[in-house]
Amino acid sequence: MDELPTGSRAGYGLVAIMGLTPCIALLPVAFASATYGLSMTVIVLGLFATATIIPILGLVFLGSKGLGMLRLRWFDNYGDVITGVVIGCIGLLTALAGL
Repeated sequence: MDELPTGSRAGYGLVAIMGLTPCIALLPVAFASATYGLSMTVIVLGLFATATIIPILGLVFLGSKGLGMLRLRWFDNYGDVITGVVIGCIGLLTALAGL
């Protein structure tokens, strides 16, 4: 069995997990609300979902309105290439960082 990761990279990995998956932060709250019954757990999960989904939808809406004001003809032509390069760079950085 592999050893648990230690050192400076282990801390960064834990921070990345917390930042990329907000559901991990919800687990202790959901477990604590379970002691008050199923209805309280459903309320807590519903509030969390609402508090997460509404801001995301709002930011996507504002971002799309803002980008709609810009005329980026060159991005229409090269958007796929730019996206591929960004994804490739993220993969390369992930491989180099050893995550």
